[in-house]
Amino acid sequence: MLQYLIVCPLVFLAGLDARSASAQTKVINLSSNIAALVTFIATGNVCYPLGLSAGVCSIAGHYIGAGMVAHDGQKVVRFVVLMVLGVLFIKIVSGA
Repeated sequence: MLQYLIVCPLVFLAGLDARSASAQTKVINLSSNIAALVTFIATGNVCYPLGLSAGVCSIAGHYIGAGMVAHDGQKVVRFVVLMVLGVLFIKIVSGA
């Protein structure tokens, strides 16, 4: 979501095209994430097992999802996204 808060000003105020603005946003996002990681490591506020497992699962999910879309698995991806959103909706409504 934050990405769009950066892309819009780059397009409308800085006059960049959408592709260049998106690329600049990726660089800005990476820089801020590295700065946050260094800060958390310096203060000792990092749960390494959680972070590493989240990273591995994120990479695996992106790899699997990209493979599904590349092989015309758009229906599968849509189904999974709808299921996750449905579970999230139920969780929020139930207050759990």
